Amino acid sequence: MVHSENTELIQVEKLIEEGKLEEASKFLDDFERKQEVSRYERISFYTLRSLLASYRAERDEHTKYAEKAYQESQGLEDSLLLLDVNIQMANNLVWQGKTNESEEFIKKSEVLIEKLSDELTTKLIKRRYLILWIKATKYRLNRKLEKSKEYLEQAFSLLKKTDLKLDLAFMYFHLGANSWLTGDLDHALEYSELSKSLFKDFNLKRLVQNCNMQLGTIYSMKGELDQSLNHYEEALEFAQKEDNYDLISGICNNIGLLYQEKGDYNHALQFLEKSITLAEEIGTAHRKFAVLDSIFHLSLAMNNLEQGQQYLNRMEQITVQQNELPKQYEKAYSINKAIYLKNSPRALNRGKAEEMLKELIEEGIPEFQVLINALLNLSDLLLFELRATSEPEILEELNFYIGKLFETVKNSRSYSLLAETYLLQAKLSLITLDMKKARKFLIKAQEIADKYGLTRLAIKISNEHDDLLRKLDLWEEIKESNAPLSTRINLALPSKQIERMIQKREISVSEISNEEPIFLLIISEGGIPIFSQSFGKGKNFEDHLFGGFLSAVNSFMNEKFSEGLDRVMFGEYTLLLISISPFFICYIFKGQSYSAQQRVGVFVEKMRNDDLTWETFNKFYQLNKEVQLKDVPTLQPLIKEIFEIVK
Repeated sequence: MVHSENTELIQVEKLIEEGKLEEASKFLDDFERKQEVSRYERISFYTLRSLLASYRAERDEHTKYAEKAYQESQGLEDSLLLLDVNIQMANNLVWQGKTNESEEFIKKSEVLIEKLSDELTTKLIKRRYLILWIKATKYRLNRKLEKSKEYLEQAFSLLKKTDLKLDLAFMYFHLGANSWLTGDLDHALEYSELSKSLFKDFNLKRLVQNCNMQLGTIYSMKGELDQSLNHYEEALEFAQKEDNYDLISGICNNIGLLYQEKGDYNHALQFLEKSITLAEEIGTAHRKFAVLDSIFHLSLAMNNLEQGQQYLNRMEQITVQQNELPKQYEKAYSINKAIYLKNSPRALNRGKAEEMLKELIEEGIPEFQVLINALLNLSDLLLFELRATSEPEILEELNFYIGKLFETVKNSRSYSLLAETYLLQAKLSLITLDMKKARKFLIKAQEIADKYGLTRLAIKISNEHDDLLRKLDLWEEIKESNAPLSTRINLALPSKQIERMIQKREISVSEISNEEPIFLLIISEGGIPIFSQSFGKGKNFEDHLFGGFLSAVNSFMNEKFSEGLDRVMFGEYTLLLISISPFFICYIFKGQSYSAQQRVGVFVEKMRNDDLTWETFNKFYQLNKEVQLKDVPTLQPLIKEIFEIVK
């Protein structure tokens, strides 16, 4: 929004609001050629130029004209135009990352908006929205995400009262960005797709590609690498048509990393080499270092230590020659040097790597991803040493650093890494023969993966839990025989999990197969059966096994589920238990647990949302009576829809 009395400039403002940015630019070009303009018109022109540049992501132009407008407005009395100048200055400084400096202009804007007449209500709504949006952006850049979300929601509420169609596209984009930063990947996808669709309607191709970049990031976080590649490749095609070499370098880096995750090292190398070639021709020191870091780790994954050494040397040159790089780059280089030594076949070099990593971690590493990388590689070294020596103090040391890894990951909002760290903790608990603790970690890991839409990871974790249940007798034998640490490590395979986390390899899961439903039972929290349903072959289970279970249901539940465990196996059957106070839903089945969990989850949700069903169950619970299908007409169709469809 820019206030002006000039009809041409008013037309420009309207064109920008409608997303007709090229037309607006031509109007401004024509206006700039005018010989005589008033001071107010000149300030309006500069402010509109700044506004247009912000929408087109032209940061240098944004800065240039925001500062011109600010200088020209010195001494200007309180007015809508002065408000617009301050808003553009605040917006410009935020996007430069100068969030502290922006605060002065945000406060000036807020003071001015309160002074202006109530007659300007409609115009002020638009400006209030912009101030809230700038504050939300400022907090997001400072990683104060809850505060950012609060202001973004307030801004969105005001935006709905305006006719700012283009701003709506930007709002969806930033809602998407805020959502993926807070781990809400499903909403992040929804908002980003809405933004992309609107930008397409405006034919703003560059902004469409910004959405593709964001979608590529979100799908990568979800572990859906093919979807991520599709969006990055679409963005790359556009960048190549525009000859935007810096953007091409960045996208090629991202694509190379995706191919590395997929295990396709040849394609990964092809894209990363293209990325570093462009970065060294036209890129900043930051870009060069980032791509060299990527290709260095790829070289190690390919066991090409000689090539890895070359890229490591080039990173060292950048840290020595480029004074403008933050200190964290020196830390990143030092950690990469330690990781290079860790991959050496010589024990002496591995020992040096361990010492370096411990020292660097002790000194403090401010950047989350760099610290996580250091902790994972140190844990890998300690696990290797533990397998070789079986020394208990090494196990204590390993648990200490895994605990530090957990705290770091928890604060980083990387929920895929958090779920995988819980999975790693489960495997370490098996080494200490604490099976219950291992299962609790697995449950927690899957809860996080399910909550944040990490489907492939959730399936993998559920399958790991099933595998542990099948091997519980074996683990009990190992516990009774006090088997050596090396035997436990070989069975638990924590090294495989650490290796996967270090290399960020794509999660490979077998196709989900439907379980065979056997029996559904709803029990009160006091252990009294409220409802039961057999599924065909489940009759054999009911007759031969479940009678004993029913007679001892209270002790069974206390023994198996009092500590938060969600499933148990007996023979070929798995029993899944979900609490929905004041009831427990017990589902007995054969097969994988993941599909069974999803099915019971749907059943619980629909049962709770159906007032008749839920009220009837609570009524019969109070009367201590068992529910029959005839008592709830909607229950049989619901059970048939959810459970019998898998038969």
